[in-house]
Amino acid sequence: MTVPLSHWPTPLDRAPRLSAALGLRPGDLSVKRDDLIDLGGGNKVRKLEHLVAEAVRDGATVLVTQGGMQSNHARMTAAAAARLGLRAVLVLGGTPARDRPGNLVLEGALGARVVVVADPADVDARVAEVAGDLRAAGEVPAVLPLGGSSVTGARGYLACAAELQQQAPDARHVVVAVGSGGTMAGLVAGLGADRVLGVDTGAVPDPVERVTALAAALGCPEAPLGCAGTRSAAATGHPPRQPGPRCGRRPARRGCCSTPCTRPRRWRDWPPRWPTARSGRASRPCSCTPAACPGSSGTRWPPSSPPRSWSRRSLAGAMTTARPRADACPGALQTHSAADGELARVRVPGGLLTAAQLRALAAAARDLGDGALEMTSRGNLQLRGLASGAARELGDRLAAAGLLPSETHERVRNVLASALTGRAGGLLDARPWTTALDAGLCADPALAALPGRYLATLDDGRGDVSGLGGDVGLLALSPSSVALLLAGEDSGLRAASAGAVDLLLAATRAFLAERDAQGGTAWRLAELDDGVARVAARLDGPRSAPVAVPAAPAAGPVGAETQADGRTALTGVVPLGRIAAGQADLLGSLTGEVQLTPWRSVMVPDLAEDRVDDAAVDLHRTGIVFDAASPWVRVTACAGRPGCARSLADVRADAAAAVASGAVPEDSRVHWAGCERRCGRPRGDVLDVVATPVGYRVG
Repeated sequence: MTVPLSHWPTPLDRAPRLSAALGLRPGDLSVKRDDLIDLGGGNKVRKLEHLVAEAVRDGATVLVTQGGMQSNHARMTAAAAARLGLRAVLVLGGTPARDRPGNLVLEGALGARVVVVADPADVDARVAEVAGDLRAAGEVPAVLPLGGSSVTGARGYLACAAELQQQAPDARHVVVAVGSGGTMAGLVAGLGADRVLGVDTGAVPDPVERVTALAAALGCPEAPLGCAGTRSAAATGHPPRQPGPRCGRRPARRGCCSTPCTRPRRWRDWPPRWPTARSGRASRPCSCTPAACPGSSGTRWPPSSPPRSWSRRSLAGAMTTARPRADACPGALQTHSAADGELARVRVPGGLLTAAQLRALAAAARDLGDGALEMTSRGNLQLRGLASGAARELGDRLAAAGLLPSETHERVRNVLASALTGRAGGLLDARPWTTALDAGLCADPALAALPGRYLATLDDGRGDVSGLGGDVGLLALSPSSVALLLAGEDSGLRAASAGAVDLLLAATRAFLAERDAQGGTAWRLAELDDGVARVAARLDGPRSAPVAVPAAPAAGPVGAETQADGRTALTGVVPLGRIAAGQADLLGSLTGEVQLTPWRSVMVPDLAEDRVDDAAVDLHRTGIVFDAASPWVRVTACAGRPGCARSLADVRADAAAAVASGAVPEDSRVHWAGCERRCGRPRGDVLDVVATPVGYRVG
């Protein structure tokens, strides 16, 4: 559980001149810009998100903390309290300098009460006294530790470790200033002791022991490598404002330097004279799983004070921004470290799986993951809870099942195709397009550079997937004429059905060329400056007046559909898109092929008439829904707790409770999210139910 106090992740900037000064190569050193965090910047806010959340949960009215006379932690505690409508009392050790008021002025402006203790050794006793006086006055104080460094506060840097894993997965070391120890402890727990180097600033007498204890409490028993530094200012309760001597171990060639808590006062002492590092492979990440916040979500649905009306909003027209880093979308081999283990995403072009492939995925989920497959809004599948190092075995299984035709292209095979295509409805069969496009993507080495979020849509003319946010797409206008879509718009370019995939591949190469021309940072075609027109201008072919592209439907087909060949396709909604391994085995036993849809439903085609009822009953008993009026058709959710460390609630459990109680509005699609990022949110008109530290915000 956290209180959102800033925007994440913070950028990771290269520092070529500092690298040169330290004897490193220009691209070998980066700076994690935690100085850009809200409330004035610095590492304390990450800790405060967790500490203040506990205080709010416990009904606190006053935040009490301690520090040196110019403590940044104290100032940011005052800022956090002001933002949340709480009071703050800051117990500061030392003597104020009249000519350097610094943080004291800001703390007063933020409405904090400052208690000065001349002897820093008496600060702990004075904090206890202040807290007792507040309780006697009817207040509910929450005492926050020095520097925010407790097990709870250190969890903030578990999240930072996860950001670094995404932004710089090959970084060998993270160098960080060590004050009260919580920052280094969180990084050690998330990255491993062999990757984190601490520079002691002298704030506490036993930094190694302190960091070791905090990291162990976070689930990482490895001892830190140690700290180097000075402790000349320890008696003042504030770390010295100069960098310590060089670290006893060499920094890595591909190092990553985390922004320190304080900056050196005397810049002539900076940079320290570190020796040139040796080359070598990246060290392994910590095998420990980052701990998720314990306890229940503490939230209720419906809210105790419902809004006056159900409001909706759409993100379809949200502005895009330049990307400061390369796309890190997970794949089957490039996994993502989540709170519940590694997460692998298996691309399923067109959503089409043979029965044997589905059974292979079920076995992998059972043997390697948490026993389930998660459906995505692009018709792909995810496996959660994988052990560290399991990606290689998973890759071998997928390759054996025909699900990994190219290791280099496995993240770029994002292809949506019309549901029921080639079996019922539509102007043509889009399945040959799917096969040809997948083969064409994998055959071109240059297309391995596509971002993992790049999406192609193949619409057979029924208009079901063209509006789902594809970067490129095909829309059948007749059985013989096909429109090329760019960023969801008709480009005006036309092709015959047989040559449509060639045009789509040419458009994909044109996207990469235009992206390179504009700086090479965009993840999506819509993020390019005038992207549609510029990509279209790079292409040859007949053109016609653009047509309106059908909007995305709110839901896909549900129930039984008679196919053109007289057999039946049965489509059921999987609640929250989570297919248990046993359900997958059952689905694979009913037919030779299934199709996953972007509405988190699964289609079982080619059923003989006398098998439809039995199949529907068997699947319904496992929880799959065939009623188009069911609220499960309209309810989605992100992973939530405990799988996601960012989430403030177990949103899946709360969404299920809402469905069971009949509290879901009948005229709305509803998406439950554990934080402001709202991962997995469907496109279009959606009612957001977002977890906050004090319940859900609806609207």
